[in-house]
Amino acid sequence: MGRSVPVSVRIVLRDHGHCIRCGAPGDDVCHILPKGRYPELRSEEKNLCVLCRQCHVACESYAGRCELLTLMREKYGYEYEEKQYEGYT
Repeated sequence: MGRSVPVSVRIVLRDHGHCIRCGAPGDDVCHILPKGRYPELRSEEKNLCVLCRQCHVACESYAGRCELLTLMREKYGYEYEEKQYEGYT
């Protein structure tokens, strides 16, 4: 029986190990919407992305999170219509 691949590894593979915002080598797998506010999205692939440290810091703001949601829509075709995303879409 095979072992499942951890979500963080799947995200690094999906994003080819590079920051989705600037293309630099990625340092972190990051939550787009904060896991403290949205614990149910902690392991959702569409709420995770690879970022370099500089972009991670830059995207901690509301505007930065909106930018990441837009990038994820454009790059991967993810939809963000769920009620918990109100205010970010």
